Amino acid sequence: FNMPDRLQPVGAAFGLGQYWSMFAPHPSKTDKWYVLPGDLKGGQEVDLMPVTRDDFGLYPVSWEKPQDLSQIYESNHWRKYMSALRLDEYADLRPHFGNYICSEWNKRHTGSEELANFTIVSVSEASLPQDQPTTTDRSALGEHSCS
Repeated sequence: FNMPDRLQPVGAAFGLGQYWSMFAPHPSKTDKWYVLPGDLKGGQEVDLMPVTRDDFGLYPVSWEKPQDLSQIYESNHWRKYMSALRLDEYADLRPHFGNYICSEWNKRHTGSEELANFTIVSVSEASLPQDQPTTTDRSALGEHSCS
């Protein structure tokens, strides 16, 4: 339904203008997530993605698609920030993100559990009909040294 021109200011005042560009006419056909494999000074490899949820536990790296992509990040701010990291126009954010991960991890871990370096890897998987095999693509966006 199209609102008559003379009533559009009233509709705008009440927030009646709705946009569905996120879903239509071209919804995303790809699921995307990150894997942040990090090397500790003691030689152990850990998954650093939980840091974006304020979780600094020692977890093994997994390349599997998360069960619920909406729960990867602690907040919508993190989701928005991380989605910008994969874009070339925001590549200058990657070193700042790297410094943050190193700083926050090493505030909570010492000795052999200190973070030496990590890689930012963007993973994407095409959303295909259930009877077709999925393909996963990995793209390293950069390596970050914590020294």
